[in-house]
Formats: sequence, structure tokens, C-alpha cells
Amino acid sequence: MQCSKRKVWVWKCVLSFLIISFFMVAGGRFSVASEEAEATDIYSYGFENSWNGWYADNGVWEVGTPGAPGPDAAHSGSSCAGTVLTGEYPNTSSRLISPSIVLPAIGAGEEIQLWYWQWAQFDTYDSGQVQISYENSPGDWSEWETLWDGHNHSSGIWSFSMVDLSAYAGQKVRVAFELHQGAFDSVDAGWYIDDVQIIRQAPVFDQPESFASGWNGWSADNGVWEVGAPGAPGPDAGHSGSSCAGTVLTGDYPNTSSRLISPSIVLPSIGSGEELQLWYWQWAQFDTYDSGQMQISYENSPGDWSDWETLWDGHNDSSGIWSFSMVDLSAYAGQKVRVAFELHQGAFDSVDAGWYIDDVEIKGPCIDNDGDGYGQFNSDYCTYSEIDCDDTDPYVNPGQKEIPGNGIDDNCNGKIDEGGAMPWILLLLSD
Repeated sequence: MQCSKRKVWVWKCVLSFLIISFFMVAGGRFSVASEEAEATDIYSYGFENSWNGWYADNGVWEVGTPGAPGPDAAHSGSSCAGTVLTGEYPNTSSRLISPSIVLPAIGAGEEIQLWYWQWAQFDTYDSGQVQISYENSPGDWSEWETLWDGHNHSSGIWSFSMVDLSAYAGQKVRVAFELHQGAFDSVDAGWYIDDVQIIRQAPVFDQPESFASGWNGWSADNGVWEVGAPGAPGPDAGHSGSSCAGTVLTGDYPNTSSRLISPSIVLPSIGSGEELQLWYWQWAQFDTYDSGQMQISYENSPGDWSDWETLWDGHNDSSGIWSFSMVDLSAYAGQKVRVAFELHQGAFDSVDAGWYIDDVEIKGPCIDNDGDGYGQFNSDYCTYSEIDCDDTDPYVNPGQKEIPGNGIDDNCNGKIDEGGAMPWILLLLSD
């Protein structure tokens, strides 16, 4: 801070210096931005400027304003990409291909993720596949490799999806969304893509996850799932607060299986007699042959994930209320995992009010790196059972008071600087 030589400003400079110094000494945490690691945006595009380097390898795809029989609007803005924007797709397979993108290297704990929003209505034997091709040498590209082939049937809504690209870190790639034809003369409303992003980040599994901040690292692998305020024919509110995740928040789910998938998390090791448990609240109303399954996948190597393993497949029929559930994760201690809630279709054309999930957390041993008594997991072995949102800073935990204006969620309530900034500092610094 450069102080004016005029005496009238001296007292302002001195007081400002003392106040700021106090907050820097009190934990060294005077800041104008959150200390949490943020995602690095490698690439993003929302199709508002036409093709802009994207292209189709066999026609079918268009870029512009969608309409019936597809969605009545893009996910955001006025434009998206779609397989015939205002009509059914023809009996033709075709890829929507991105510009080439150089993926950066990743550090320990980091992932490269492809994020996108999709709306889909496929004929019975058709599907949407997410694919990738990498450059071997200038102008020499690999064959297309399928990363995900599970987009099928109908989502009926815009839903958020994610695919892990970590295995291709450091390479020049193109990604593609392929309308894949599985039968002769099969046509339908089609596949629509919007708001594509490629990001690098160290995933964070917030606990308990109440979905008050949106998707927050969660994703759906085949549409159907939404995050927000539920309503009829489902519950009239989330379990704790106004939001939750649900299979179409205000309507029956379509005839489509789909998973709600968590961010990745490294589970701690456990000692003798200890357990790792997944806790969650659920509201359910399934059709007769449908069910809700709890599943898990573990990482074999960066970007290489195991097939989904079913931990519990007994959610069926109707609960009619919010009810508490638990699944034992102890067999996966020490591994990097993702958990999933799968709406599992058991019969053709079976629909109902659906499955709603809220307040997801992992209960385990006490992992308290900063020694403040609050752990990374809900634990009976820590001094306090509440979860520490920053286990590297002993001055950030649920027992702290919020310090307005420092850009930090001091009390781990999901809000930064509630109560406002420090107007008296701003006044001192003003002209």
C-alpha cells in the first residue's frame, strides 16, 4: 500500500495496515479468494458460434436451435448440436467430432474429465457413444476408441454427464459423440449435445452431499437424473433442505436405466474392528419390475476403471417417505472409488415416480491431518463427528466462526463470507 504524503491520509494508511496485519497474523488467512483447489478449464464450447471447429463425419448432425421432436431449447443459450435439430435422425451412424485438443499432464490425485450436457431419445437398438482418437504423429490419428456406449433409450431431460480422459493425459486428442445405429430403419428424436468442457482437477467428494450446490462433481451416465427441487409425483422437498438428486425431479422416470455417479474418492485404510460405511437418505417409488441398485467402481490405473459391482439391489416397490440407508464399503478400503445409484429397468415401458437421493456421506476412521478434532469422514473416533471441509487448515472446521471478507468458508457450512464483506476496511481504503 502506498501512503499519501498528505497528513490527512496518514491515519487511514496506519489503521488499514494494522487491521490487515491482524487478519494475516490470525491464522495467516486474509484472502480475497477461496483456498480450495479449482478446476482448470482446458476446453469449453456451447455451440453459440455455429460449428467453430467441430464437424460431422457422416452428416446427420446440425448446430443451431433445437425443436420438436427434440428438446424445446438448448441446455444454455439458444444453440446446441443435435442429430437433425427439428426432426428424427435417419438410419445413419455419424460422429460429431471436436477440434483437436492437447491434454496436459496430470499430477497426483488429478483427473482430466470430459463434461457435457445431453438430451436423448433413441430407438430401441440405437445408442450414443462417446469416443476418442489420439494423434500418433502429425496427421496420423488412431482409430476411434469407445469410452462410453451406454447412452440409450430416452432421457427426456437435459442431464449432466462426465467421462474420464485421464488415460490420455499429455496427448493430442479429438473427442466424438457418435449416433450409433443398431438396426435397420430405426429412427427417433435423436441426441443433442451442449456445453462441452474438458477440465483438469483433483475431484472433491463433499460430505454430506445435499446437492444444494448443484451437481458438484456428480454426474449421470445415461440421462434421467436431475439435481434440484423435487415435486409431485415424488417428494415435496429434499431430505434436508430444498434440493436433492432424483430420476426426473417432477415427473415419472422414462423407460431407461441410468446411474447417478459420485466424484472419485480415495477411501482410507481401516484398522481392526473398523468399518467404512456409505450413508444416504432415499425416497423411492418404483414400478413392479424396476429397482434401485447401489454400485461401486474402483480405479485400476489413471483413467482405467473397473466394471460396476453391485453392492445392494434391494431397493424396490415404494418407500413413500425419506428413509436412511447404509452400505458397507470396507472391502474397498485404501482404493480410489466411485459409488453409483442406478435406476435399473426390469421391464419394457415400466415407469413410476422414481428414486430420490440426499445427504450422502462416508462414515469411517478418524482422518484428521490438521489436528483440529474434525476428520475427513463422519467418524466415531474423532473428537467431533462433523466433517472438516479443509483438513489442511486447523482454523477451518465446523466449530469456527465465519470471518467476513476473507474469501474462506471458515465454518464449513458451504457458504463463503456470509454476513458480507468488511465494509469498514473498504471505507478506510476508499478515497
